[in-house]
Amino acid sequence: MTTQRLTQAYRQTPWRTQLQWIGLFLLVLIILATVAGVYLSVSASAAAVGREIQQLEYEREMVAREIADKRTLLAQLTSTRQMALRATELGYAPIQAGSVQYMVIPGSIPRQPASLVTGSAYTGYQPSLVEPRFTQSLLEWITDQFVTFSRD
Repeated sequence: MTTQRLTQAYRQTPWRTQLQWIGLFLLVLIILATVAGVYLSVSASAAAVGREIQQLEYEREMVAREIADKRTLLAQLTSTRQMALRATELGYAPIQAGSVQYMVIPGSIPRQPASLVTGSAYTGYQPSLVEPRFTQSLLEWITDQFVTFSRD
């Protein structure tokens, strides 16, 4: 009888068992809803960022086209024909070879040629650091070998 009482004491009533199953089902349902909500949130954020990237790429293409248009316009405006037309509109005329006069102005310093070498570092001719035997081509070496062989 004690075993029966012990079993009966630990056995739950049917409504408690049903309540536990309903609670477990609701817990699983809440977890699934939370995971789905997080997934939808991340997907929405990724879609928004993707759309923003597309918009920025479109704007970049538009700016690149505008730059290309401006370069084309600049090329047209600075073409030889356009520059000549604007020069004649401003009263300039092509010069004749005999009509040019050069004036020497006392005290003026003429333009010096550009030098890319610093003044004190340049010492004139500097011999090559490569030995002459290493600057000889294969054809020259073969020719020298035949000449040396024919002399012997």
